[in-house]
Amino acid sequence: MKSIDKTQKEALEKMKKQLSLIGSKEGNFINVEILFYEAITFSRTLGDSEDNQLLNALKQIQATEYRSAKEHYPKNTMREKAIRRFITRFKIALSDTINLYRKQGKLEVQ
Repeated sequence: MKSIDKTQKEALEKMKKQLSLIGSKEGNFINVEILFYEAITFSRTLGDSEDNQLLNALKQIQATEYRSAKEHYPKNTMREKAIRRFITRFKIALSDTINLYRKQGKLEVQ
């Protein structure tokens, strides 16, 4: 697993903040999707191996919560609940990655 520098850490933190600002309304889901795919692209820069925790977490989220959020629901509140669950798992994956690099000393300060 590669180390990340300060700017990469800030990019992860910025994604987390943007998720909070966007919210879980159905009309804003496209913005959440864009951030999600940006995070996948970013995680691939950290390596495509099995020890890439962020990529593995995002793939797992894509297989579960993302699919659930994309489904058609009879009520908007049900879909917004699924979107909120997706956003929560997404933010947890970002936080876990930042904390993992910090604990392993792989966060390079520039």
